[in-house]
Amino acid sequence: SQDLNRRHILTKGAIVETEIGNAKITSRPGQHGAINGILIPS
Repeated sequence: SQDLNRRHILTKGAIVETEIGNAKITSRPGQHGAINGILIPS
């Protein structure tokens, strides 16, 4: 949502930029305290 984006909150399903490409978050960072994700082919 725009509110979460504005507050820079990472949630499950968000797309983030990494050093090796874009990745989709597959874990729940607010519950686990760590981020797991899969790379998205570009």
